[in-house]
Amino acid sequence: TNYPDRTPVIRFLLVLLLSLISAVSAEAEQMPGVNLPGGDYYHFPVTPERIHSSSTAYDVCITACQTDPHCRALTLVPAGIQGPQARCWLKDGIPARISNPNTISGVLR
Repeated sequence: TNYPDRTPVIRFLLVLLLSLISAVSAEAEQMPGVNLPGGDYYHFPVTPERIHSSSTAYDVCITACQTDPHCRALTLVPAGIQGPQARCWLKDGIPARISNPNTISGVLR
């Protein structure tokens, strides 16, 4: 029997898989006391249901950024400042840093 050559398809799938893995595993520089104002394209409340026993609100926020191909940076506002829950702001650029003791920001590397 004559089977079609699937090498190009397998090669494409491997490249796609490796690019997805590298996108999800992108490291981030965590910056406590820093706000990155502007560049927001999405925000969401970090509800208790989103936080698991071994994670924090920042972990939820950075994971959302790492898994979104548009995200380059984020700012987390703790609970009680913009509402009863923490709020995660995803950014499509890297705005200028300003000091703010109430926020934690991160920039993907």
